[in-house]
Amino acid sequence: MLLCLGSAGCGGTGPAREGQAGSVTGKVTNAGVPLEVNAPLLSVEVVFAKDEGAGKQADPKDVYRARVKEDGTFQLSSAGKAIPPGKYRIGVRHWSFFVPMGSITPGPRPVKKGPWFVEGKGDDLLKAKFDEASSPIVREITEKDRTVDIDVSKPQG
Repeated sequence: MLLCLGSAGCGGTGPAREGQAGSVTGKVTNAGVPLEVNAPLLSVEVVFAKDEGAGKQADPKDVYRARVKEDGTFQLSSAGKAIPPGKYRIGVRHWSFFVPMGSITPGPRPVKKGPWFVEGKGDDLLKAKFDEASSPIVREITEKDRTVDIDVSKPQG
């Protein structure tokens, strides 16, 4: 019983496992080219938030995150549970944790390592244009179609 309670609060913050039932897979690109990933200085994250309608925030238990691999692919899962079907507003963040030369403190920024992706106060190279709260990227996940390909140059698909 304790194990069940412990995993119930995990939401979608755990790592995706290959071939996990109920997971959502896809690819993130910009004009057909994967966004650059170079850990730990550059990372790409997708965030699926259940679309509750205009101006309404998704319940934290209905928000799922995944790190995007170098080839642009991702696999989204939810602590061993299926991602429920429905409409999702999708955030894409292209994090940079590097301070350019010529600034006061050049070099990598101090960052915290999460359990499976880099977290911290980096710069979003997409300038929060695709923040999950206001992203123009909205997709329907169904029981049959669990693949979501996103090209940020064509957010409506």
